[in-house]
Amino acid sequence: MAYLETEVIAAHRHIRRRTVAYVLLGTLLASYLSYPYVTLYRLDRALEASDTRVVAELIDWPSVRT
Repeated sequence: MAYLETEVIAAHRHIRRRTVAYVLLGTLLASYLSYPYVTLYRLDRALEASDTRVVAELIDWPSVRT
């Protein structure tokens, strides 16, 4: 009986670890995919506010000129 209980506990821990891993992987993937949109949003806000400092941080002007 005790052997069966430890098997069940081990299975629950395995499922919990896998669930945490999937949630972490999903969070990282969502962050990676949303990063360009966040940058475009920041650029849009900086252009509307005429904030040249933020625009200069977001755009590599020497690369744009070449």
